[in-house]
Amino acid sequence: SKENRTLLDEVLITGDNSVTEKANKTIFKINSNDFLKNAKANVALKTIPNLSVTGQGIMIDNRKEAILFIDGIESSLEELNRISVKEISKIEVISNPSASYGDELTGGVIKVIKKERSKNLFKGEIETYKGLRLHSFGVLPSFAFKNKAIIFNTFYSYGTNNQINNSESYRTYEDLNYNQIINKEIKGDQNYSSSRLKINLSEKSNIVFSGRYFGYSFKGNSTGSITENNVKNNYESTNTELLKKITINSVYKYALNDHNSLFLKFKYFDYLNKSTSIYLSDFNSVISKIDEVSSALVYEKNIATILKLPV
Repeated sequence: SKENRTLLDEVLITGDNSVTEKANKTIFKINSNDFLKNAKANVALKTIPNLSVTGQGIMIDNRKEAILFIDGIESSLEELNRISVKEISKIEVISNPSASYGDELTGGVIKVIKKERSKNLFKGEIETYKGLRLHSFGVLPSFAFKNKAIIFNTFYSYGTNNQINNSESYRTYEDLNYNQIINKEIKGDQNYSSSRLKINLSEKSNIVFSGRYFGYSFKGNSTGSITENNVKNNYESTNTELLKKITINSVYKYALNDHNSLFLKFKYFDYLNKSTSIYLSDFNSVISKIDEVSSALVYEKNIATILKLPV
């Protein structure tokens, strides 16, 4: 007798209506009614059991560092904080991602998928803050636009952090007297911006452009004196630090069929870090600079057979 064999595309293990387990990923459907009004999307990530979300990044099972994608575009936690939880349809946790996410990727992938909107969308908001204790100030505008062919999002953040620290210390040991006075003033600002543009060229192809910039500049001036056994020495020092990071990505996707896709990727990265210090007559300077350009052509086949076995 002949055997009847069926090749399965995938096996689903569903525990309830909100969580779906697949061979290489877990899908969580998001219900905005489970969250407070005006909650942001980062709150939804914190409710997923095997994710750890901190200011430094996302970890899967506390061991795999994850890269975040929003609607297929590599993004940051700062961008996730600008999205309302009401806009999220589902979140996918991929512990073993394919090469289409990058050959150098050794961790996992978090995919945040927003709800489909048939109507054109314009959305803008602006947020500001003012700190009294640290003399800080910030402004955070954002804008989004969507129609059938184009999706565009942009976000900018600017903040200042100025501090004044004055201290004085006394020490006495046997016949030795020591007195130190420090007056320190720090002025700094920080900038962050991100933009994403997705263009649907046809039903099978689209192209995505995304860019991110992060930078800060800090300058600190210190004056003071050290008195030891009635001998006083004045000093003055200046420290500066400058950081700039620019990332530009472009991804073209063409779907050959339901299980085969072609990706053309381009990435540019620019990094500059400069720090200087002046103490009395001594001057020190350290500069680090990195320029990186990379491209990749990826053919992704979701289903294949090797020796008649499904892979």
